[in-house]
Amino acid sequence: MVRERFGVLSALGVFVRSRGDKPCNKVELRRNIVFKGCGTALVTPFQNDFSVDEGTLRKLVRRQVESGIHFLVACGTTGESPTLTRLEQKRVVEIVLEEANGHR
Repeated sequence: MVRERFGVLSALGVFVRSRGDKPCNKVELRRNIVFKGCGTALVTPFQNDFSVDEGTLRKLVRRQVESGIHFLVACGTTGESPTLTRLEQKRVVEIVLEEANGHR
């Protein structure tokens, strides 16, 4: 099954990235999207120096997508949001979108 779009909710908003034959670098902030199905609130993995562990985050996202999850929640209800800067939150959302949509 190929999803046309994979949605990501975050403290920054709701984002979707178009999916197709070519990688799409355009990330759209959307409003009034209704997500259906089962979603996962992702934890944000950190390294020993408290920076985001991007490699582990990518693995977590791939595992969820491969398991059939319908949408992901990044930087949200698992509590890391207050410990991340706005730039780090944005980077987490970018990584989740890239991995969920198969673009790297």
